[in-house]
Amino acid sequence: RDNDGVALFIRGDDGEFQFERNVGRSSLDTRHLAFSPSSSLLAIASDEQDIVVVDTAEADPASGTTTLEGHRGGVKFLAWDREGKYLASSGSDATVRVWDPKAGKEVKCIEKAFTKAAAAATFSAGAEEGEGMPKNR
Repeated sequence: RDNDGVALFIRGDDGEFQFERNVGRSSLDTRHLAFSPSSSLLAIASDEQDIVVVDTAEADPASGTTTLEGHRGGVKFLAWDREGKYLASSGSDATVRVWDPKAGKEVKCIEKAFTKAAAAATFSAGAEEGEGMPKNR
């Protein structure tokens, strides 16, 4: 079944919310949304295996969209590091993956991070390995 995706709204100068556009259309249910710390990037997780990252400042949604591929099941949760450089994802494939969305690449995969579908992932505020990267534990 197709859905209309995620609706992006902006707050106008008058304080009222106004519909801007649909982003991240998916044939399956959307599970989680996460804005980068600057709010310029919106990451969208769904029951599909890919993550869609939308540059909300880009006028043309097609040129401002990056697809991150690597999960072998639905993506359940997303979290940005505090600088907005890395995105963590967890999914029904029991992995946690760390992405560099600007480069469109996976930078780390923690296999079998969970015995079942991963429920959540996040970055530590005091990451020890620099750049907010998590340890592979």
